[in-house]
Amino acid sequence: MPNGGKYEEPIPKLEISDALQLDVSQVESLDNVEVMYTQPTKSKDSEIFATGRKVNTMSEVSEFYNKVNVDINSVASDHCILVYRFKDSDLKIQERFWDNGQHGAGLRLLQFMRVNKIVNVGVVITRWSGGIHHGPYRFEIMEEPVSYTH
Repeated sequence: MPNGGKYEEPIPKLEISDALQLDVSQVESLDNVEVMYTQPTKSKDSEIFATGRKVNTMSEVSEFYNKVNVDINSVASDHCILVYRFKDSDLKIQERFWDNGQHGAGLRLLQFMRVNKIVNVGVVITRWSGGIHHGPYRFEIMEEPVSYTH
């Protein structure tokens, strides 16, 4: 860990399927979860935007990710890349990412958050691919909206 600590309890991996198993009342309760959205960035045939939320606990990360994954636009996307960093009650940094098929994207975004000292934030980058490969340039496109979400 960057702060020299270690996780005492494993942080669970969040899955898109978790949101699909919510009942109606749980989905309705997500309406109270406040998030912010960036404007979509279009490049070649792809469209990318970020959804962000201040987070301080794993429960808040989970609520946030569920909210994103019950949104019809996010569900229809090709990728929903999750990355988060927060200080827990012991002031240790808890951080994790999930690439959702965009190999290397989550780690790159987590590194971006570390370098820019972005903390207590969860971000989901939603991407619709148009079939044209961007190569490493796609990471630059994804980093920009992360900086707007904190």
